[in-house]
Amino acid sequence: MGSLPPGRKGRLEYEKLMALADPLVREAKKIAAIPPLPALAAEIQGDGIRVFGRITHVRKTGAYLIGFGRLNGARLLSAWIRHLFLNAAGPRDYPCQTILLGRDPKGKKPVSTYRFPDLGRDAGMYLDELARIFQKGIQTPFYFSPETSFQFAEALAAEGFALTGEPVFKAMGRAKKAWQDRHQGTGERENRYVDLCVDQSDPFESVETLLSSGFAPNAVRVFKPLLENREELS
Repeated sequence: MGSLPPGRKGRLEYEKLMALADPLVREAKKIAAIPPLPALAAEIQGDGIRVFGRITHVRKTGAYLIGFGRLNGARLLSAWIRHLFLNAAGPRDYPCQTILLGRDPKGKKPVSTYRFPDLGRDAGMYLDELARIFQKGIQTPFYFSPETSFQFAEALAAEGFALTGEPVFKAMGRAKKAWQDRHQGTGERENRYVDLCVDQSDPFESVETLLSSGFAPNAVRVFKPLLENREELS
């Protein structure tokens, strides 16, 4: 846990953080007024894969996930997986929508709110697909980075997720900064484990390598169902 500097500078930093947190605190108080439902242990099994865990943060009107972080690709994907598990393994009398609240990644709104709806039987299908991807990733490199892949897939959504030249080229341009910003020394490419994986074969060298490496189709495979079922509330 970090600490603020002493004196006036620390006070200003505190006020800045509170200004960012206050809108989320107000939303959290509204959510706290909704009657909670008991946390449950649950599991689902299919195609030789067993997924088990606890269903938590569910209230009378749905599951609520709220945090101070920006709603980036990793947080959306984490919430999506929890939502799939709720829908696939949860009891029939539990609400199956998920409301996700956090800071706006673009910094334009005080709070971003998204909703994932009741998925019915589709939830099990989506969860099985992600479980198969996880198993594949244990055995061989799976070219996927949460934020870069999310930026790529979200840009490609406007083109119907078409993995063809021009749409891929445009989506690649949007995703590149999340992959690597050489001037700032930031991006998922800077992760040493990712660097070890792509050192001799960077998927962003060209449109062709982005496709042939599997990075482009993997981004669509993981994020397309999420994006097709994500509803922006605010």
